[in-house]
Formats: sequence, C-alpha cells, structure tokens
Amino acid sequence: MNRRAWLQLSSFSTVATFAGCGGSKVPEIDQETYAEEITAVIKQHAEICSAAYKSAWQTADSLRAKANVFLTTPTSATHAALQDAWIVAHNAYMETEGLRGQGTPADGVHSNIASWPVDPTALDTVPGNLKTGVVHDTKGMPTIDAQAIRLAHQPRENKVLMGFHAIEFLIYGFDQYDDAPGPRVFTDYTAVLGVKRRRELLSLLTQLLPIDLAVMNEAWHPSEQGNYRAQFMEKDPKSALTTIFTGLVTVCNNGLSGALLRPLASGDQKDEICQFSDTSLDAVRHAIIGLQKTLTGKAPGRVVADDEVPLLGLIAKADASIAKEIESGFEQMIDKLKPLNEPFDQLIKPGHSGRKALEEVADGLSDQAKLLVQVGKAVGAKLGSLA
Repeated sequence: MNRRAWLQLSSFSTVATFAGCGGSKVPEIDQETYAEEITAVIKQHAEICSAAYKSAWQTADSLRAKANVFLTTPTSATHAALQDAWIVAHNAYMETEGLRGQGTPADGVHSNIASWPVDPTALDTVPGNLKTGVVHDTKGMPTIDAQAIRLAHQPRENKVLMGFHAIEFLIYGFDQYDDAPGPRVFTDYTAVLGVKRRRELLSLLTQLLPIDLAVMNEAWHPSEQGNYRAQFMEKDPKSALTTIFTGLVTVCNNGLSGALLRPLASGDQKDEICQFSDTSLDAVRHAIIGLQKTLTGKAPGRVVADDEVPLLGLIAKADASIAKEIESGFEQMIDKLKPLNEPFDQLIKPGHSGRKALEEVADGLSDQAKLLVQVGKAVGAKLGSLA
C-alpha cells in the first residue's frame, strides 16, 4: 500500500496483504542447486536473532538497573541517565523488528514489550487531571503488582500499561510541546501526588520488560535444547524462508511504514511511536538499520565470516538487480533521515521541509516490501495473505 492510498484511509489497519504486489515475476531458483546456500542463510538468521535479542535483553536489563539507581537516589543526574538508558534499550529492540516472522515467539510477547500509542490517562497524572490512571486508581487496582498489570494491559482496547512506551511516559512525562520532549522531572518521584505508587509502577514495569525480552533471548539461544531456535533449524527450508521473509515484509509494509504514516496522516504528535521522548526518528532509523543487518548477516557482537552468503546474497542468486535495488533502497532511506535533526513533532507538520523526506521513506518501505515479496517467492518462501 503506498503512502497516498494509506492517507486516504479513515483508520489504521494492522493487516498487510502481500499477494499481487505487482511487478514482474522473478523466476524461482532451483532448491537443490542452492541447497547449501539456503541452509547457510537459515543458520545465519538463527544466529542474527540470537545476537539481536541478546542485545535487546541486555539493554533492557541495564534500563532496569538504571531505574533502580534512580529510585534509590532520585536526582536530575540519575533521571537523565535513566532517560538515556531507555533510548539505548528501545533502539536495540527496534533493530529486532524485522525478526518477528510468522509464528515466532515474538507473537506472544511483542504486545507486552512495544505496544503503542499510549493513552497516558490510563497510567498517571496528565495536565488537567491530577488523579487519573493506575497510579491513582487505588480502588480498581489496590495493589500494583505483575499479575494486576498484566491482566489490565489491553492494547487492543487502547489500554497500554506495560512495555517500552508505558515506561517512556513514566520517565519523560506528558509531551505538551512540539519542540521538546515531555517535562518530567525527578521530583515527581520524591514529593508529588501519587509518588509511592508511581515509584512502584516504574520499578515494576522496568522489571517486567527484561523478563519478557528474556523469553526472546532464550527462544533463540544456541545452547537451549528444544527451544524455538532448535525447532526453526529443523523446519523444511521453504518454511524457514517463509518465516524470515514474513518478518521483513511485515515490518516494511505495515509495522515500520505505519510508524511514519500514522503521524503523517494526522499531523498529531500523539500518533508518534515515541510520543513522550521525541525519539521517533531514532526509532525508525534503527528499525531500518535492523532490516539492513538481517539482509547482510550482521547483529550486535556478531562477526560475519568472509565466506558467508548472507540473505542478500541468496536474493542475488534469484535476481542480482533486485538484490542491488533492495540494498541501495535501505541505504537511500537512511541517507534521507540523516539530515533531519529537528524533533519529530516539527517534521510531521504540513509544509515542513523534512516532511517530504519522511513521506519518501514511507513510500520506499512500501516499495521494499514489494521487492522482498518477489524475491522471497523466488527463493522458496510462501508469501500469500498474512496478518
């Protein structure tokens, strides 16, 4: 779906249809001829997932540790360190976006980790309402604990109570500005109405985040017997390739482009993926970098061997020109984002010079999805109509 068509919709759809994307059909490669390369790509993908989710889990655990320091010694310095840790952890998770292929363990925990947008009134004080959200709802939630939060967390009902963006609100506060992030100060955790439960909620959410990310880390860990990685490696090649390409196409065609298209359509900062911290541009950039890494065999802490054939190399076996087009397409998107140094709130405004770059990146992601569908089918992936 291109940007223009999307902007005409009255609501945001989370369903992406890949069949009939257009473009000429790429001839299928012979599975037997390239069996060795396909097996190597599948193994490499498992290693990428292992390294990327390990990094995401470690940075989330570092965020938890920074929250503990802040709550023990709340100062402007420890608060700033906590905010920095949130950005690092969120960017690390954004680099795993393209790894959420159909049927992967991420299906079960992603909504606990990265649901957005957040209605801050479900969590805590907002301007004009000092006693809203679970921080002040002592009747509806007498005790702030893991069970109560997990039960009340209902993203489909616009009640996001856990994950990165709930934590983001708790440490940045409600963003009332279009040129700066939320104005949360450390004294909100020392002397402001609801301080006890606010502290409990921040502590709990920063503990739950690495717990949920540990599910992904363990699922892809090479030494865990019988885990998802082991099952993935035992799949027939076409099924494994389907999982890989589903993740890539989904994030291009819907997940990541939606993070751009939604705020571009509304012009409202409330529709940003990182609406409280003003780091939406960073988030999009890191997601694109993650897609690049998946295609080239890279991941945090992983060394790519000189003789490895990455996924992009397998794509080139089917169509070298499309492989080059995909590679240059992601590079061009990152180049378009590099010069943008104003808050995302400003960039999405009608008439802003940076808005055109964001629109072009959104269109570029849609184009990449179509190319990936073509070559995915050519190398053996089964890409029909997927959610």
